[in-house]
Amino acid sequence: MHGGHDYFSTLLQLIDSAQTAIHLQTYIFDGDETGRLVANALLRAAGRKVQVFILLDGYASQHLPKQIIQEWKAAGIHLICRDMWRKAYWKEGGSKKDQFPWVPGIVPEEECLVRVRRNDWVQGKNEISRSYLEMFRQAGSRIIVLSSYFLPGSILRKQMALAAKRGVVIKIVVGGISDVKISRLAEQFMYGWLFRNKIQIYEYQDTILHGKMAVYDGGWMTNGSYNVNRISAYASVELNMDVRNPAFAASVEQELEEIISKHCVQITEESYFRHTGLFKIFLQRVAYETIRLLFFLFTFYFKQEKESK
Repeated sequence: MHGGHDYFSTLLQLIDSAQTAIHLQTYIFDGDETGRLVANALLRAAGRKVQVFILLDGYASQHLPKQIIQEWKAAGIHLICRDMWRKAYWKEGGSKKDQFPWVPGIVPEEECLVRVRRNDWVQGKNEISRSYLEMFRQAGSRIIVLSSYFLPGSILRKQMALAAKRGVVIKIVVGGISDVKISRLAEQFMYGWLFRNKIQIYEYQDTILHGKMAVYDGGWMTNGSYNVNRISAYASVELNMDVRNPAFAASVEQELEEIISKHCVQITEESYFRHTGLFKIFLQRVAYETIRLLFFLFTFYFKQEKESK
């Protein structure tokens, strides 16, 4: 799906087709025109006796109108809140056990392994980060990573460099247009490191990029909310789904290659430094170090918050 129109059309179709249960997790749910369309579709589903469970971010969805919440509750929709997650976790004793191994998916006539992966600073889970490390360690020929706010930490950079050194072709797709200027400058400061390690860089040109997915060797892919940076790795609750199936992964890889071909511009070392002066590099360095400091303070705060529970 490319962009919001495709996504919301599909989402509404799924909700209107549901017969038994709907589980919807999202970061932002507003009461604007689009939000109301989805809210009404969920009400229709509840009216058909479909069990509806909604999980929202307590910060990003704080402006969801009370009217919508009251309508959902009156219809029997379950609005799961952050406190319930915390209470359930501490009641269970905070186990760090990986509860989501590979399980068979329902795909006719072929094997499809699927696993849900979580990064959750509350529960001490770092599963999605491990998926990315696994990808760079196991890849034999090629990797494509599409990521907004691409600022990998030292552990992931080491595995990226090792993969490139053994001959894996790595393509990184980032946004050519950004809604966070300091993040964009910090990303660009990373280009020098990527060039030195023979990793290809492509900038998406059509609009702001918010996609987050990766695929390797045409056999494995991951998709979800995880950004390749320190906040997603250590200070956010993120959810991804890993899929191991050659047919599906190959179709994802083909789609990403088409996006690279038709909607991206490759940034080469020669062209980049020809158009980037010393002052711009200085600004990028300042942005990069500022972001690193903010990431450190942010993750340190949440670590202290967790340890105080």
